[in-house]
Amino acid sequence: MLHVASHGSVGVRPTVSALHLAAEPEADGARPGDLTVTRLLDQPVRQQAVTDGPLFVLSACRTDLSTRDHDEALTLTTAFVSGGARDVVGSRWAADDGTAALLMAVFHHYLNAEGLSPVDALRAAQLWMLDPGRGNPGSLGGELLRQAERTDLDRVPLWAAFIHQGHPGPAGTRKTHEGGGPDEHEW
Repeated sequence: MLHVASHGSVGVRPTVSALHLAAEPEADGARPGDLTVTRLLDQPVRQQAVTDGPLFVLSACRTDLSTRDHDEALTLTTAFVSGGARDVVGSRWAADDGTAALLMAVFHHYLNAEGLSPVDALRAAQLWMLDPGRGNPGSLGGELLRQAERTDLDRVPLWAAFIHQGHPGPAGTRKTHEGGGPDEHEW
């Protein structure tokens, strides 16, 4: 798993959308530290089974958004999936830093402490954000615990930008039913 908490931007073309990994652009405006969709797509694809791919969490603004060319399928998140990621969490719009950090902490709790798949962990974290009676899932402290006490967390635009792309179920092989073949409804 790789979790990137940085700035992201949507380019004038989908291929120049980027994660900003360097602090400042150079004098000519170039950003050599940017990880763009083009850079991701230019990498050789690792041949692997879908169940073996990594999880990428792109905790940055607009990492699953295209604004031009009507190509909603070409984003930073889908470029990571194309490159072999099994699961990618990205965002559709600018998210509030404090609530995004809280959502990500709760997401990682459900992912690691509770053992949920990435898609289920994200859903559980989002439902937790909506719960006015939310309690500490057991992994929050300091500033995150103070953020959890906010009374406006039910305001969906603060944190609901985060979505999942990739495999819809838990890692591993498909479950089988008694006949030995895969059950079309279970993974």
